[in-house]
Amino acid sequence: MTNTASGKHRLPHWPDITPLWENIFRPCGLALLTVLFSALPLIAVGVAGGVFDWDAGRGIWLGAGIASGLYLPMSLLAVTLSNSLLAMNPAIILPAIARVPFKYLMACMVLAFIVWINSWMGDPPIFVREFVNTSFSAKPEL
Repeated sequence: MTNTASGKHRLPHWPDITPLWENIFRPCGLALLTVLFSALPLIAVGVAGGVFDWDAGRGIWLGAGIASGLYLPMSLLAVTLSNSLLAMNPAIILPAIARVPFKYLMACMVLAFIVWINSWMGDPPIFVREFVNTSFSAKPEL
């Protein structure tokens, strides 16, 4: 990605995988921390989940999920290109999204479609399964 983003037209060299920290553990840690940072709206709603009823708070969950889903791809790209967690700064990510809103939204929709197809072929993530079950299933009356 770095070669393409910098405008190079040659393929990158094959990497050496000798230092495990620099080639495996650090990139995996950066990706994990980026996903956790992007999921902060969902985590905050989950922590505050005891405050509101699930039926009343469904829109809050949906809004937090959309915010997290829109923030994640650009932050992963920024962290990958800069190789630093400082690139997750919202002051960097939000203007980058604002520069190409239509193309970015289309890329996010393709990513959401891939996640949907993946969940359709197997078990969906628990938060998706619970949202769908609660939203579209008939509830027995007591």
